[in-house]
This record gives sequence, C-alpha cells and structure tokens, in this order.
Amino acid sequence: MKDIVNRASSWIYKHLPTATETKKAAELSSKYTTDAAKELKSVAGKGPSYMFVRLAGLSGALAVAFGAYGAHGG
Repeated sequence: MKDIVNRASSWIYKHLPTATETKKAAELSSKYTTDAAKELKSVAGKGPSYMFVRLAGLSGALAVAFGAYGAHGG
C-alpha cells in the first residue's frame, strides 16, 4: 500500500504546474484582462506562498485518490 501511495503521489506532484508555468499562463491570459486572469497573476506573484497552493492541490488530489481507492474495496 505504501508503495502505491508513494508512486501515485509522486506522479500527481510531477503533473502539478510549476511557478514558472503559472506565471507564463498568467502573463498570456492577462492580455484578455479578465478578473480571473488578474486573480491568477496576483496569486502567482506571491512567491513562497505559492507552495501552499501546490500543497493544497496535492492534498486534494490525494484525497480523491484515497476516496476512489477506498470506495472500490481496496
């Protein structure tokens, strides 16, 4: 079980966007000047606090994975 969790969490973490990718996406979307693009740009510019956003994403993804695993009689 521990091996499955380690492999799943490392795969999920590799597929999360990096800060550089997020900043590029924010710059590209800022051309359209929507409220969502402005919010994304403000979040991406926070620096170290962005790691909490990534950690929250990883935590949510693992919760879904564990829920699916538990629901299917794992």
